[in-house]
Formats: sequence, C-alpha cells, structure tokens
Amino acid sequence: MLCQKCKKNHANTHVKSVINGKTEEYMLCSECAKEMGYTDVFSDMHSDFNSILGSFFSNALPAKSEATRCPLCNSSFHDIQKSGYVGCAKCYEVFQSDLMPTNGPLLL
Repeated sequence: MLCQKCKKNHANTHVKSVINGKTEEYMLCSECAKEMGYTDVFSDMHSDFNSILGSFFSNALPAKSEATRCPLCNSSFHDIQKSGYVGCAKCYEVFQSDLMPTNGPLLL
C-alpha cells in the first residue's frame, strides 16, 4: 500500500487518532510519519531496558571470570552484563548460576 500523504513510498506506519469521538486512520511511510510528528514509541525503550537489565546484573550477581565462555556463541558473562543480552540459548545453561540468583532449576 502506498503512503496516503505522499502517494510515492510504501506505507509502513499505521496512525489511528480519535478526536471528539471521530476516528481517523492513516497509512504513512516513515518519512511522512516523522514529518507529522509520529515517532517510534519503542525507539528509546531498547536503551532503557539495557540499562535496567545491565544494572540488575551488575548489582545483584557476582562477577564471572572472563575465562568462562559459552561454547556455542563464545559470549562471556561480562558480555551479557555489558550488553544486557544473552548470547544464545546455550548461555542460559552455561551461566545458569549467575543468571538465576536463587540457583533454582532452569525453566525453558
């Protein structure tokens, strides 16, 4: 579907507004949506989540030796702390004791 504003680009943003009970919907390209002041509500969430998760790991869990690395993706626990992302599914097994403060069973 083409953008309803510029009629040139592919529409990839759906905007729905309800003002005084009147509903209007638009399909816009990202450029027109940005021009109209519509931005990605999740754009800042990524960095916020990383800082929350990173601070949780750094404050709640003991430091893991750099010598221990996941045999599948080669991530260290420090890499996980720094990025806020677990490298792969195998990391959950390798770093289970560090990721689970209670040392309970790993539930997948």
